[in-house]
Amino acid sequence: MRDCLFHPDYGYYSTQDNIFGEKGDFITAPEVSHLFGEMLGLWCYSEWGRFGCPDHITFVEVGPGKGTLMHDVLKTINQFKPISKVKKRAVLVEKSEKLQKVQKEKLHVASTFHAVTGKEEKILSHGRTEIHWHNEVHPTMFKEGSSLYDPKYEKGMVIILGNEIFDALPVHQFQLTEKGWCEVMVDVNESDDSEEHFKFVLSPGSTQNVFFAWMKEKMSTDVNRIEICPSAMQMVDAVQDVFGMFSEGGTSLFADYGYDRSLENHGYEDQFTLRGIKNHEIVHPLSRPGQVDLSAFVDFGILADRVSRRQLIHQTNINNPSGAADMIGSIFSNQPSNHVSTHVFPILSQEHFLQRMGFDGRFLRLVMNRQFVDDEHADHLMSVYSTLIHDMGHPFKFQCYSTKPKATGFFTYM
Repeated sequence: MRDCLFHPDYGYYSTQDNIFGEKGDFITAPEVSHLFGEMLGLWCYSEWGRFGCPDHITFVEVGPGKGTLMHDVLKTINQFKPISKVKKRAVLVEKSEKLQKVQKEKLHVASTFHAVTGKEEKILSHGRTEIHWHNEVHPTMFKEGSSLYDPKYEKGMVIILGNEIFDALPVHQFQLTEKGWCEVMVDVNESDDSEEHFKFVLSPGSTQNVFFAWMKEKMSTDVNRIEICPSAMQMVDAVQDVFGMFSEGGTSLFADYGYDRSLENHGYEDQFTLRGIKNHEIVHPLSRPGQVDLSAFVDFGILADRVSRRQLIHQTNINNPSGAADMIGSIFSNQPSNHVSTHVFPILSQEHFLQRMGFDGRFLRLVMNRQFVDDEHADHLMSVYSTLIHDMGHPFKFQCYSTKPKATGFFTYM
């Protein structure tokens, strides 16, 4: 899955054109309307205030697509005078050089140039926000000696955003058999009756990854199939580690389609959700590797448990420096020296999150402004509302991790 999507020469995101939008393979919420990015911009502005209005902000977006979300977020927050005067930089975590060029074109407002050579030094977006790129989320990206190290920004806060990133990370699948948990693997399909050149098979016995199945089995009941994404858990770890690189800590917001087994009867607990997407249609995940998007539903519950588990280990290590806390699930949680206390909040549906951020009021003001909105534009706005609130409103969820309590829009803890 990782190679099919992210291989530098043959991966989907490295080779395919027209990935996003109506003419592409799928459409994401930021591409539906700028209203989505506006609401996230308002959230970022509110979070900045909740953190005491620090003088420097670092924005990080993981999997920024065409750059539309960051563009709309920066454009929105810079309409507020208090934050418009604050020093800001944005780091786009993107491996695809092709998409980096698309993002640069979308975000580029101005440049700074070297006084002697005349070469472009910095790319500036709205509010003279510096734009940088990095290929992964990791605390070393901001450490002294790295290209992103800047002691002025490290004294501020970080805001991390991710829209439809967890679903693109590789999953492991396991089937319960008479031999125990066997892993689903990929083999060559030599059948003349199949259009696919590959097929799914079960391992003949236990594999080295089976401990992932054991871990999730403890959290589930009466399941014969398990699908788990260790890469998503590692990213959640990295997000918390990055928080620890900033004096004021940080906050994050991730949106994706998924579920939380503890909050709803979702029906995905005993299913394999990996699928291929091409031309807005669901296709076999093994058809045309590298030419088809791959995606799996996100288990937000296990990500929340990951944060809580690390927090428990961190707190126990503070109270018991001897290290006995390492016995508590340490195989799944590396405890870095810069780990900070992190709160995780129950997931919100996209519908509820957007409405808590004032989406309905903003929508009504636009529709009723007949000086600028004709009937055709009004119909388009109604379509936008239907897509973001109704079609995507329940399947898509928002999850927040933050170093401070009471995150904007999220009123309770897990």
